[in-house]
Amino acid sequence: MARQWARLPSFFSAIDEEMGKKDDDRKLSSRGTWAPSSRITPRPTAARRLVPLLLLAAILYICIGRLRSGGNPIPGEYDPIFPKYEGASGSPAGGSGSNLYPPSRSPSRPPTQEKPASIPGQPPPRTFNGDFTLLPLAATLRQISSTAGVRKDNRNVLFASSSARSTATLLPLACEMARERRNYVHYAILSRHENPIKETLRLNGVDDSCGIIFHDARPNRAAESADMRARITAERALYYLETYIHPQAVIMDGTDDEEATFKEALDRYLKTSELSVINLPHQGAQRLPWIAKLDSASLSAWSKVNFEIVINAPKKGSGSLIRLLRSLADADFTPFPTPRLTIELPHEIEEPTAAFLQGFSWPPNRGNNPSDTQMLSLRRRLSLHPVDERKGVERFLESAWPKSPKYSHVLVLSPQAELSSHFAHYLKYALLEYLYSATALKQRWDQRLVGFGLNFPSTYLNASDPFTPPSPPRSSEPPSSDETSFLWQAPSSDAMLILGDKWVELHNFVAYSEESRKTSSAPSPMLTEKVISKTFPAWLESLLQLSRLRGYFTLYPSPETASTLAVIHEDLSQLPEEYLTDKDAASVSALQKNKAARRTEPTLIFHSPLGAMHTLPNGGELLPFSSLPFLGWAGDTRPIAELDDEASEYTYEFRRTVGKCSDADAKKTRVDNSAKDLFCWAR
Repeated sequence: MARQWARLPSFFSAIDEEMGKKDDDRKLSSRGTWAPSSRITPRPTAARRLVPLLLLAAILYICIGRLRSGGNPIPGEYDPIFPKYEGASGSPAGGSGSNLYPPSRSPSRPPTQEKPASIPGQPPPRTFNGDFTLLPLAATLRQISSTAGVRKDNRNVLFASSSARSTATLLPLACEMARERRNYVHYAILSRHENPIKETLRLNGVDDSCGIIFHDARPNRAAESADMRARITAERALYYLETYIHPQAVIMDGTDDEEATFKEALDRYLKTSELSVINLPHQGAQRLPWIAKLDSASLSAWSKVNFEIVINAPKKGSGSLIRLLRSLADADFTPFPTPRLTIELPHEIEEPTAAFLQGFSWPPNRGNNPSDTQMLSLRRRLSLHPVDERKGVERFLESAWPKSPKYSHVLVLSPQAELSSHFAHYLKYALLEYLYSATALKQRWDQRLVGFGLNFPSTYLNASDPFTPPSPPRSSEPPSSDETSFLWQAPSSDAMLILGDKWVELHNFVAYSEESRKTSSAPSPMLTEKVISKTFPAWLESLLQLSRLRGYFTLYPSPETASTLAVIHEDLSQLPEEYLTDKDAASVSALQKNKAARRTEPTLIFHSPLGAMHTLPNGGELLPFSSLPFLGWAGDTRPIAELDDEASEYTYEFRRTVGKCSDADAKKTRVDNSAKDLFCWAR
């Protein structure tokens, strides 16, 4: 026991050197130890003999007190001393709580408020405003050094709750996350009831197989705490949890089931903290079960990720646009902040479209928009004439701009699209896993993705040959299904989320390409070649060329998963405005409509948040890139190394012929996402 006492203070001082250390935790020096002198001295009086005896008694008293409190000394930072709070109203003496951070040691402990008498069978009155200790929390925080909590970058995720209902909601999700073994899952209980932790777990059906690290973050006399004391102890507990765990995300119940005092304490604490908090909605564990499959790195980006929606409305076909907007209005955007919606309108608008837009509000009025903020932007074109290819691309790219390219993305929707009410759940899950997880960052998946497709493509880029889904790559384990998601160099214009940094790069790429075309007497064929059918909008050609140059891929879902996310009603498809007068495009479009009319009308299969999860392998897992097939832009399955070599050759040729680069510059690798490395004249 003595050895353990000697080690523990140094452990905590290594974590936080600014915290004080109790004098009684230090070893007494030899000079302070009493011993009889070898010399003959005068006979001491009775009073002088009593002094060392009293000193010895004091030392024994301190040691016995520590043994009763658990056998280990509690470092000073876990025994906060706060000013005395008077009365049951919870107002502090002096009216200020500004001295809570950082914790300081008072020279003497204020007098402790006496425990009020309670009526048998009833909870004690919540009037106690005295000092507090967090001894159980200190005990568990000593035992988690293996989780690397002292480092700001770790694998720790913290669940926290105060009320019994919130605890019952969060515990199953926390246990499921712990079973995935991607994170160290901590659970802090900050409630006022004083039931033992084991009893709380037993009532919720949690046993030792759960794998959670539990922390009893309740103070002494928690059941009697007045609101002020309860809030301050919760803030202090959060401070210690952040200091010694550094959770990458804190998951809590965001509904009214949680105690208001705890939510107030968290709100106050977050004003001075950088914790990433995930507030689960009503039935959040059932609606967002895929959270348990994400790692701590991806969860830390939860509140940062957002997207906006862009729709290019056609001159005719009000029914398609209205159906799309209604599906958006019915969508569940719980995982995201409500996205901004931009609708690009032609100069001439059909009467049904105008009437519908007049009564259309965004976001929908469902009680989750208390500020009544309007996030709908209608942009009607001024020109009476149809746009050409260049104008069409320019208009498309000017319709949106990511505020933060790393976290802000753009969802492009065709008017022929119809979305599932829970498509945003899949988008958030895929974004967090493939862009922000530790595996994605280590293997740089974000540098290979240009976006996420929501629908399964019906044809190749020639718009005539039906698309054949690729087979899962061969592996040591047999695939659980013949269908698989896949990575294709060809992007989509039907329903695709374009990543923010790739949108910025495409914007620059088109700007420099257009400048090269204008300033060159004989533009390079690489600027004028057309490999995509004119049934697709012109901007898709530019995005495909950028994907071929950079080796980018679009992630498409399997046919089964796609049927739970979005469908494209091709029987109502129309030519892009820039190709309305093109006879070849018109003939291909007519043929495409005839084929679509003969096919069965597609429908969305599932409308529950678990629909897409049930179609993913291994109980809802998103497969790593190494387990997915890679397709070249023409649609053939090829090794990734071969596609990378092809991209390098294509980039070299583009730099020489379009970018006016020397041979040495043409072989250089890029240093940023500005696209300037492709155009040496722009440097």
